[in-house]
Amino acid sequence: LGEVPPSERPPSTMDDLPAYTRKLLAFCRVWCCVEIASAVRYKKPVVMMAGIARTLRRLDTKYQVMPLASLLPGVPYAFESYPTLLHSLLPTVDCARAEATVPEDRTREMGKIERELPGGVSALDKIVKDAMFCSATAAEFPWLQQAAMGDLSVLSPQRMAWMSDEGKVSALRAA
Repeated sequence: LGEVPPSERPPSTMDDLPAYTRKLLAFCRVWCCVEIASAVRYKKPVVMMAGIARTLRRLDTKYQVMPLASLLPGVPYAFESYPTLLHSLLPTVDCARAEATVPEDRTREMGKIERELPGGVSALDKIVKDAMFCSATAAEFPWLQQAAMGDLSVLSPQRMAWMSDEGKVSALRAA
C-alpha cells in the first residue's frame, strides 16, 4: 500500500496536534481536567463527545442543516456526532501536559488532581480515554447516552421492546 504521508496519519501524541486544536480539547486544558476530576469526585457521569455544529435555516416549517464556521449568538444549530474523531484522538490523551494561560494555575491544579484523585493524573487519563471510547462506540445509540447521563427511563421494558436482541447486545457492549 505504500507509505502514508505524515499529513494524513492520525495523531499519535499530543505533540501531533496543532496548537489551535489543543485549545478545543478538554484533556488539553487544565481547567477542563479540573472539571472532569470534580465530576469523578462527585460521582457525576463523564461524557466526551466530538462533532460538528451546523446551523439550522428555517424553510417554511422545516429546518435545513447548513455548515457553520463558528457558533453565532441567536442562530439555531444542531450537533452532528463525529465518533471517529474520538477514536483517532485516544492516543493523544496526556492530561499531565494540559495547558493553562497562567502557569501557576497549571502547577497548582494538576498537583491537586495528583494528590486528591485516586491514581492521580494517570487515572484521569484513563477516565478521559474510557469516556471518549464509550461515547464514540455508543454514538449510534442516543438512548444509551441518555442512560449514561442518568435518564434510566430509556431502559424501561416498554422502550426497549422495539429493539432487536442483537441491537440490545451491541448497545450494551458499547456501554
